[in-house]
Amino acid sequence: MQLNIDKWYITGVHKKRGVITEYCVNQSGHSIWILKQEAIQLALEGRLHATLVHMKSGTIYLRPEHHNHSFVVIT
Repeated sequence: MQLNIDKWYITGVHKKRGVITEYCVNQSGHSIWILKQEAIQLALEGRLHATLVHMKSGTIYLRPEHHNHSFVVIT
């Protein structure tokens, strides 16, 4: 039996002092704002179209999947 997981897309970001703090995620046609840590957790679970980047310092951040445009900053 194969489980079908709905993957969501990031449609925009909020930044504070140049650092992304929130992601606007399109979930089945509805957009919601989630905190950065929530977005990272969704990506870890394979539920978000984004690439996880692990820095040597231990910091984790998200970037668009390969061949996709940068996230759009929405003020």
